[in-house]
Amino acid sequence: MGNDYGTLGNYQKAIECFQKAVALDPQDLRIWYNIGIAQGRLGIHQKAIESFQKVLEIDPQNVEACYNMGDEYESLGDNQKALECYEKILQIDQKHVSAWVNIGIIQGGLGNYQKAIECFQKALELAPQNINAWYNMGIVEGRLGIHQKAIECFQKALELAPQNIDVLYNMGIAQGRLGNYQKGVEYILNALQIDPQFAPALKELQELQKASENKK
Repeated sequence: MGNDYGTLGNYQKAIECFQKAVALDPQDLRIWYNIGIAQGRLGIHQKAIESFQKVLEIDPQNVEACYNMGDEYESLGDNQKALECYEKILQIDQKHVSAWVNIGIIQGGLGNYQKAIECFQKALELAPQNINAWYNMGIVEGRLGIHQKAIECFQKALELAPQNIDVLYNMGIAQGRLGNYQKGVEYILNALQIDPQFAPALKELQELQKASENKK
């Protein structure tokens, strides 16, 4: 019944059902896991972490619980704890693509750009069509000022997801940084076709158009 409530989006009711079930069998890791998922959906991140910790006490090698715990720590802004979760996953499974990507994102946020790129490259060795890896590697390359490489990463991402607004937006920025103002405008306009109210794109469009005029 808890799963039914969860499917309907009634996570509080789902939690109540799961808690009754786990009271009867405290060692059922599936129930603790489902409680953690529902708590996460409700934004009760610390409670979700505690539930996933219960799973790991029963099964220390449970990758999914460890991954979701990392995600909850990120939601709380505790990147160090999240990093520890994702690194633990790689001790269990070196081929866990999402763990590599998430470590890369955190390392990039910490300013460890080379480490971030290495993580994204590892993810792409395992899954060459991983959009998140291409996109986030492009972001890091852009932060390093290597805009041509950023463009190449965004192009790969757009081949996989042509309507991804974030990729279109950042491709427009990267083109502008290389002085390709008209190309930048085109990508930003494509982003705005998807969401005409996308404020960062509206601001970037004005800047690119101004730069293009000044270049003439």
